[in-house]
Amino acid sequence: MLAPGFRSVWTQDIPVCFPDRRCVDFSPFEADAINLTSGLTAASLGIAIGCFAVLGVALVLMVLGLRSRRPGPSLSVVALAMALVVGGVVVAAVVDLRFSAISAIYGLEGPGSPDLFGSWWLVGLAGEVTAAAGFIGLATAASVAIMRLQTVVPAGPASTG
Repeated sequence: MLAPGFRSVWTQDIPVCFPDRRCVDFSPFEADAINLTSGLTAASLGIAIGCFAVLGVALVLMVLGLRSRRPGPSLSVVALAMALVVGGVVVAAVVDLRFSAISAIYGLEGPGSPDLFGSWWLVGLAGEVTAAAGFIGLATAASVAIMRLQTVVPAGPASTG
């Protein structure tokens, strides 16, 4: 017998419906993400532009942070790069979830209606590029830190054999 908590509203699937098709059940989190993106489809181009603008500002801040002459890595650069990774992965996952729902409801082809797709493909691209830029930023910060630490820490005395 299942515990009462397992039968709560949070564990029940919620139907997600698109025009002229059958509904498909998704978990509450997935259904909320799909319904949120459905409500924002008209603004999806603006969201994509905003994502790319945030990425540009973040990259400029990371470059400025890497130019400092401190011997160790800048905590702000690492935090910003991690934020880019997490934010990019979340955005790309939500957009992928939306496309998966459309595929599950309409089949593999999906409708050609811009009312359903909007510019979400561009938002998904922005999420993927943001996550990739975050990973590159982390790798760059680590490389810069290693190079700076090698120049600051003097090498030990050379042993002659």
